[in-house]
Amino acid sequence: MVERMTQPGSTAPTVLDARRGPPVCSKHPGLAAQWRCLKCGLRQCADCPKKVVIQGKRVPTCSGCSSVFHLEKLTDQDLDPQLFRTLSAGALKYPLSGSGPLMLALSLIISLGVFFTQDLIFANYVWFGAITLYLLAYGANVFHSSSRGEEHPPDWPEMNDPFRTVILPVSCFIIATLAAFGPALLLYTYLPSAWRLIAVPIALIGAYFWPMLMVATSLWRSLMVINPRFIIKSIRDTQSAYIKTASTTISLLALILYLERLLIELNLLSFLGIYLVIFYLLMVQMRLLGVFYHAQREELRWFNES
Repeated sequence: MVERMTQPGSTAPTVLDARRGPPVCSKHPGLAAQWRCLKCGLRQCADCPKKVVIQGKRVPTCSGCSSVFHLEKLTDQDLDPQLFRTLSAGALKYPLSGSGPLMLALSLIISLGVFFTQDLIFANYVWFGAITLYLLAYGANVFHSSSRGEEHPPDWPEMNDPFRTVILPVSCFIIATLAAFGPALLLYTYLPSAWRLIAVPIALIGAYFWPMLMVATSLWRSLMVINPRFIIKSIRDTQSAYIKTASTTISLLALILYLERLLIELNLLSFLGIYLVIFYLLMVQMRLLGVFYHAQREELRWFNES
């Protein structure tokens, strides 16, 4: 027994412009996608899936691979044609939502420890290094939760498996940063002083690639995605959304690095204030990278989700 599915509350499928509207049906480009198959990735309009009766229950099946129990109903967020703009517009408010204020407050407590141990050279290096890793791991949590479409900041990384929750995600950030800026750094370090200006355009190119490298290495967790052809294709597939993301996140990175230089020889209140701003900017930066992927995953097609 087979029955065609229709969108609840409507008598006809929704027709839209595939160039401007939300995700469209893979088989009928003029119709809005209402379903997505988690097995083959096919997007389907309201009329595509069929229902088959299994043990007395009507179950939707994929019209492409006939898979049962793998159809996912697209949410209102998935159907938003301005999803990236909608999500990125709230990035500045994101650290103040949900548990965000608590996370910011806890970062102040952590910064107190950094401040009062900075005169102890060995303790400072160990403590500051550990805290930096942990805060970056929290930034990775922000990225991953945002890439899944979650609206509020996540909790701190759990320490029951530090390799998975801290070392691995931070390693991905380090690899992405070295891949982006490493060539320019090597040129600047080893070229004669008269030739060091060559490193400047190389660094600018690396800065343009850095956001996509961050997103790719964090999600794939593989060195293979450092391939320039893969990165360039991904940038080309996302076009204007990537340009906006790259320009904003690189500006935030430059601001964070500048503020970190100011942390030296400050009084307590100034130190805490700047530390709080740095942590806030890190949350905004990782939020933007996460919502970029969430909004552009249909265009990127990295994991056969679209």
